[in-house]
Amino acid sequence: MAARDYNKPVFQFIILSFCIVFGAFIVGSMFFAKESIEQPFLLIETACGAICIGGLALSLRIKNINQLLFCVFVASFAVSLATRLFFLDYYQKPFGLAVDSYNYDKMVIPLLQKGFSHLNKNLETDDLGYTFTLYNVYKLAGWVELGRGLMLLLNSSLLVGSSYLLFRLALIMDFSVREAIIAAGLYGFNPFLYVNSAVGLKEVIFCFLIIASLFFMLKWKLRKGSGNLILCLGFIISTLFFRTVICLMLLICMALCVVINDSNKKKMLRILVIVGICSPIFANIILEAFADVSLEHVMRIAQARNTSIGSGSKGLLVQVCAAFLGPFPNFFKLGQYVLLFSGGILLKSILNLFYFIGVWKVIQNLDYKFFPPALYSVFGIIFVMLSGVALDMRFAITFLPATILIVLHGIRGLRMSGYFYLYLTVLVIITAFYNVR
Repeated sequence: MAARDYNKPVFQFIILSFCIVFGAFIVGSMFFAKESIEQPFLLIETACGAICIGGLALSLRIKNINQLLFCVFVASFAVSLATRLFFLDYYQKPFGLAVDSYNYDKMVIPLLQKGFSHLNKNLETDDLGYTFTLYNVYKLAGWVELGRGLMLLLNSSLLVGSSYLLFRLALIMDFSVREAIIAAGLYGFNPFLYVNSAVGLKEVIFCFLIIASLFFMLKWKLRKGSGNLILCLGFIISTLFFRTVICLMLLICMALCVVINDSNKKKMLRILVIVGICSPIFANIILEAFADVSLEHVMRIAQARNTSIGSGSKGLLVQVCAAFLGPFPNFFKLGQYVLLFSGGILLKSILNLFYFIGVWKVIQNLDYKFFPPALYSVFGIIFVMLSGVALDMRFAITFLPATILIVLHGIRGLRMSGYFYLYLTVLVIITAFYNVR
């Protein structure tokens, strides 16, 4: 694709907007925070925000992908290691205030002597992938503390691999080299993934499997080859052991890849619209057949999650706003560790407008190369709303790689207008209300 598709002025304005909004909230958090936020937290938050937007700025100028990947690795490993050391010093615990991480440790550590076959048989399928990974890394290290350190190294390496695959995916979708480097930078410099690694959670590994699935899916569609098909199906099936519903979404996208082509793309779009309208009916049938849960059960869980933000229509409104505009960054409250990567969430929120422009362009242009990632990302919006997790970046991050590709498509040939300033104003107001609620 021609270099003219690269829209540098829009990216420069995004960087300027981020710096102004992020700086205002950082200063505001010093005076209006609901909790006493100590200086180390503010330093990590500011450093992560600077790396996030600095990574985007670097992506606009850097010469080749190898230089970018080196910077991603250094930034990831340095921040995750520094955050882990901070947790050990501040909390006297390796994972800070995270909860799931300690549960994973409690499951895995006893198995180092007994063997992985002694894993709790009642464990959910979603947890098998990460516990198996932890078990093997801890076993290889021979010492739990060293194993935790090796996990930081593994996560940083897989983040580099994810960024490279996203770069390659962008190229086979006819983005320019510069746009593909920006795609890699938007993902690789996301501070959520650094903090996620420090607190010992599975999302970095999980997202690598998702990006690999999408890459080999599109590569098989556009270039064929049995090897690409086998790798695609292998990576898709592996996601079953991290989050079952994601595996289901990827399988549906793969089915779309199999049937869609230039001659039937308009017809397939109509079918997708009809399926989308009827999705609540199909969702219940598929969930019961594939995951052995009903949509009603999912909705009950979502309602329980919404009790902290308001029941009924209020909770639903918050989830809808968060799904379309968020998740929202948290600048005024420590919580568990959300404050530390607030800058990354803010950047995602700013980019969301371009995502919806990108989806509209996909529909207008009927470019079937964009149908699978667009469908997967739309699935993400529906999933986080129905599940009541639209405020949780752990769920949103699994859809970010596909979202980035649609965002870049939306930015192509776009000129800044009053709509962006209006959107930015609304976003700032909603974020401010969310923080002082």
